[in-house]
Amino acid sequence: MSIFDRTRYIRAVFVILPFSVLALFFGIKSQFDLPEIKEMLKVDGIYLKTSSVREYNKNYEVYVNVYRVYIKGSKKSYAFNKPKDYELFKSSVQKGDNITIWVNTNNYFPAIRQFAKNDKILLKYKRIDVAGLILAGFGLIAFVISVLYIFKHPEDIKGG
Repeated sequence: MSIFDRTRYIRAVFVILPFSVLALFFGIKSQFDLPEIKEMLKVDGIYLKTSSVREYNKNYEVYVNVYRVYIKGSKKSYAFNKPKDYELFKSSVQKGDNITIWVNTNNYFPAIRQFAKNDKILLKYKRIDVAGLILAGFGLIAFVISVLYIFKHPEDIKGG
């Protein structure tokens, strides 16, 4: 019998089970850490222009295309992090329109998460983290498999 077979129960108890619980915990936690729409910065104003610029991202050491929106009366420009959202904005908003944007300022890259034109919401904020859901799903599956193995094969505790 190989060392792999003799340590299967130990690995299930001390490796797979704790890591599955951690993955499940952090996957669920990431869903609750997402801000609600009322926690975001709300900016109202007249739409002036958009621009696409290449900016350096210090975290990933790479240049990325950033799509910026400029609003009359605001000294800052606000960015989209998804080109699909930017294209929706460009196709539905004209220069001079009254817009409202909601910006998530809780992360490194404050991005536009929701926007409205004349009080009609065109891009609705979806409070979901796909990576967190995948992590939680992986954690749940690994937890169930580990617990089933531990209870189904208690004779393996002695390595045999």
